[in-house]
Amino acid sequence: MGSHGPTVDAMRAAYNRSAVAWTGGPDGVYGRLAEVLVTAGPIPMTGARVLDVGAGTGAAGRAAIAAGAGQVIAVDIAERMLRALGESGSRVQLVVADAAAARQQLIERGVDASEITVFDERDGGTFFGFSDPDGNSWAVQQIKARAAKPLIPVEARGRFGEEQETP
Repeated sequence: MGSHGPTVDAMRAAYNRSAVAWTGGPDGVYGRLAEVLVTAGPIPMTGARVLDVGAGTGAAGRAAIAAGAGQVIAVDIAERMLRALGESGSRVQLVVADAAAARQQLIERGVDASEITVFDERDGGTFFGFSDPDGNSWAVQQIKARAAKPLIPVEARGRFGEEQETP
């Protein structure tokens, strides 16, 4: 551990190692909690587009879909946690700022990824797919706006164990 706690890589590795166990244990508790929070929340879910940051095994995303959300975008640093989305993942989307870079990272890790397909030149029209080691198929959408406006701003990343650069 560094002076600010565990590093992002250490957290990612720990959650990746525990993903299968998580689905059989804590996911049930968090699933019920997510159902209650989504139902009691002030924002109607019907047709909503939901961003599930720190999605883990998808408890909040599943609750949002069950409540009528039209789309859930799941983001997590631990890819094995995201794999556990299973059947509910049919309306959960993986989004990246750079499809070519994301595809290359998967290939470098030994994952077979499809060629990139551009359905529309506008932002959001670029996709590729891959299958994880468990045989689940995933679609990945490129949204370049994520690069200009990341989910976790650069100035806040030090809270997650990464050292901040000082200008």
